[in-house]
Parts: sequence; structure tokens; C-alpha cells
Amino acid sequence: MSPSAKTFIAGAIIAGGRSSRMGEDKRLLTFEDETFLERAAKLLHGVCSEVLYAAPDPPPLPIEARHAPDRFPGMGVLSGIHAALCEASTDRVLCIAVDTPLLTAEWLVLMDRRCRETGLPCIPRTGRRLHPLPGCYPASVRPYVEAALREGRSTAYRLLEAIGAVSIDEDEADRNGCSPAALTNVNTPEDWRALLEVSRRR
Repeated sequence: MSPSAKTFIAGAIIAGGRSSRMGEDKRLLTFEDETFLERAAKLLHGVCSEVLYAAPDPPPLPIEARHAPDRFPGMGVLSGIHAALCEASTDRVLCIAVDTPLLTAEWLVLMDRRCRETGLPCIPRTGRRLHPLPGCYPASVRPYVEAALREGRSTAYRLLEAIGAVSIDEDEADRNGCSPAALTNVNTPEDWRALLEVSRRR
């Protein structure tokens, strides 16, 4: 599948964080004339048949996405993934963070393909670090995610390792035209300044 072709898969913007390290709402930060939230929605609409917004409350500005409310608010990324899996009408969900404005369609297509091939969650890995977002999650993992949350276990990395998630390392990413730099999160004012510097150099 080419990055410009849509497939029958849901995409979800995971946006339940409080932006405490940034000091302001990351969803509303602007990069290349789009808010992070608008940029994430646009990216998913280019690949996915439906787009969800997973967070405790509806989005702070109008976007073309259906709200998927957190069932376990305050429990981090895993709660957002669970909300997306509950609301999606497809058998797979591409979940992305709202604060990765450099993420590309190539990454989404690669993760979706590996998820379809294996039937397992597919996530990037840089060095020894697993990235739960972005990731492609089959509907079959929903019971495991929900059980973990009900038991108070909200660490996505441990659950992904336990259920045998497939990871895409930097070599595989490079072979498929996916740059690890595209996974960069903007969490702090320093991250934000570095991103703007990247934009100025383009």
C-alpha cells in the first residue's frame, strides 16, 4: 500500500496528557501553519478509513474525528489506546501521539503492514527503547490492555513485551523510507525550540 492510499483501518490521536512539562496545551502549538492536533488528524485521514480522538474530553478545536472517551482517565497512553480499541469499527487501530508533528505516512503504512502480517501490535524501536506511540494495535489485544488497566498496571512497555509486540528497528525503518527522527516527541519548551529550528532549516 502506498502512503497516499487509504485502507480499512482506524486511526486514533492519543491526546489525554496534561502537557505539564510543556507548560501550555501541546495540542494547540502550531507547526508549519497547523496546530499539532490538526496536523495529526490530517496525517491519519490520509491513510485511515476513520479517525478517532482518544482523550477524557472532546478536542479543544473542531477536527474531523470522533471522540473516543477514556474509560480509565489518568492512566496514560495505555488508557488512550484502550479507548481507541473500544470505539474503532475496524480490526486494527493506528495510534499516534498528538505531539509527534514530524511523523509520516510511511511510518503508518509500515506499521499497519507488519501488524496485518503478524496479527500482533507493531511499534517502533530505537536502540533498546520501545515506542508504544506511534503503534498499530489489533483488536485482539483489547482484553489484555483492559485487564492491565483494571489491575492498575498502566506501563505500556511492559504489556507490549508481555504480549510479544513486533518492533521495527532502525535498519528496517530505513529500508522502508522511515526516519527515526520522525518519532520525535515535543514534551518541553526545549523540544519545541529544537523543532522550530528544524523547521527554519528546511
